[in-house]
Amino acid sequence: MMRRTVLSLFLVTSCAGATGTAQAEDTPFSRSVSIEDKVLPGRLLDETFTEDIKIGSPSAISEVGQIRFPVNEHFYKFEILEAYTLKADGRHVDVAPDKILVSAVPDAPTLSMFEADSKLRTIVFPDLAVGDTVHYKIHMKEKEHVLGGNFSLLTALAPTQRYTSYQLTLDAPKNLKLNEADAGFSKRLDEVGDRQRMTLTLNPQPFRMREPHETDILDHGAYFAISSYPDWNAVGQSFFKGADAASRPSDKIKALAEQITAGIDDKLLQAQAIRDWTAKNIRYFNIILGQGGFVPHPADQVLQNRYGDCKDHVTLMRALLAAKGIQADFALISLGNNYAEPSIPGAYWFNHVILWLPAFNRYTDPTADPASAWVLPALDSDKVVLRINADNSQLERTPALHAASNQLIVKMALTLSPEGTMSGSSETTGTGAVAINLREVAANVALAGGDNLAHTLMQKQNWQGTGTIEAHDAHDYDEPYRLKATMSATTNFLKGKSHPLPIIPRLVVPAYAVIGQAVEEGFKQDFVCRAETFEQDVTLHLPPGWTIDNLPAASAVSAGPASFSLSVNNSGDTIAFVRRLVVDPPHQKCSPADAKAMEAAVSAMREAIGWHPEFKARA
Repeated sequence: MMRRTVLSLFLVTSCAGATGTAQAEDTPFSRSVSIEDKVLPGRLLDETFTEDIKIGSPSAISEVGQIRFPVNEHFYKFEILEAYTLKADGRHVDVAPDKILVSAVPDAPTLSMFEADSKLRTIVFPDLAVGDTVHYKIHMKEKEHVLGGNFSLLTALAPTQRYTSYQLTLDAPKNLKLNEADAGFSKRLDEVGDRQRMTLTLNPQPFRMREPHETDILDHGAYFAISSYPDWNAVGQSFFKGADAASRPSDKIKALAEQITAGIDDKLLQAQAIRDWTAKNIRYFNIILGQGGFVPHPADQVLQNRYGDCKDHVTLMRALLAAKGIQADFALISLGNNYAEPSIPGAYWFNHVILWLPAFNRYTDPTADPASAWVLPALDSDKVVLRINADNSQLERTPALHAASNQLIVKMALTLSPEGTMSGSSETTGTGAVAINLREVAANVALAGGDNLAHTLMQKQNWQGTGTIEAHDAHDYDEPYRLKATMSATTNFLKGKSHPLPIIPRLVVPAYAVIGQAVEEGFKQDFVCRAETFEQDVTLHLPPGWTIDNLPAASAVSAGPASFSLSVNNSGDTIAFVRRLVVDPPHQKCSPADAKAMEAAVSAMREAIGWHPEFKARA
């Protein structure tokens, strides 16, 4: 799908860093960047990008000693103008021509992506030492628009990148209306004859490590966006032009739609059957050739190949739906951790596409094969989307997760033997986005085996013993989705130090863990959170003559949009308790203050799970 980045950063991926001038001795590197962009006739871009990376520590040499540029030659003409090492004594050591390497961009197996038009240029800098500066200047010219007849630039600068200076100058015709938005930059506008010049200069940006689960820099950091798209409808219709043509149903598509929906009269159920068939039968793989990164393949070709990327999935599903008279609109979306509404119209805000079915008021993501038809993955939830049909394109937002429909329930029966070991069986059920996580576990069971996966998960929780996870169809879309497991822990619970109860193997990490981490580690930035109901329903069978000396009392805690409850039932040799935590923030972007508001309930759950029972022989 479309990449969210400025043209220059689309090409430049220089591992850790870059440059500057004055720097403290303990700074491993610093970066100085200058970008000159010019808008050519046809609104194509011509760019010169210059970067200097000053090396302040030996560890930085391996990071910046080779700079890589993945270039899509279908869209860009690319050349390296300068490349040398600037020694601390002022000498220039040029990069030899045979040390500028050209190769195919390796495919990305985890993303199932192969970029056929892309070439990787690698500059290998010579004779590097602490105090030297890596310098390069590249030029590239856009040959063809990535999407439609306009351009858009978008980048965010993380505070880990150690910029001492960063400046972008855009030269454009005076009569070209530009949309621009930025944060953390100073802006200057000049007019020279029939041209306009916009200069953006990064304000001082102190170094800061990013926090775990932090939202995207676009939501709260330094960024700039510039676009010649007049409005969101122009963006949407540029995408629609290619995607609509690819998703018109052929006779073959119509015949398949009839086969999939045979015996189903209800239109909603027909749509569900089509979505499920697409998710099950079209695997994710993307060969990017020409405009293939932005325009889907025809539905017939996707069907024949039985693979495709997100655009191809929605194109085929949309064609199948059209064959049954069901309208489906495209919905461009971002899978990143950005939740703020885009500030100006542009293509690079989005990197994924799903479908909106207006007749049913529902979104669906046919690329997400572990999801049931009308459940969006967490990455799709509470996100701004650009909904597109033949008439218009408009920004909307997908529904956020809610605790009532996103539930993780673990029921476990444990038995403590007279020898002190413990065994048990569990059933973990999930609804909503949690069910997606469980289906992914089921897929891993099919690949690795239930015994092996259970062993790995138990080790991650620092438990020794054996276990297994029962196989279950990962494409069973009924909810709640259930997985069963058994385990036997070799720990002796009757001798030595006490231990928490082994609620293992843990198949899904509950959502409250991030909120607890935010409070414990003192997060300063907004972070990604999700609403969820988490419950542990545990029955513990004791050996004859044994009891628990420190059995907790029932309790309940409410804290903002979170609540905790603990119920306990002691009937002698059998003890049953239910721990339940509901966290229900209204959005999937939480602030440190939001985490603090839920702290009491989350802490109560963490304390309940961390409880160490003290077993005692009855007198």
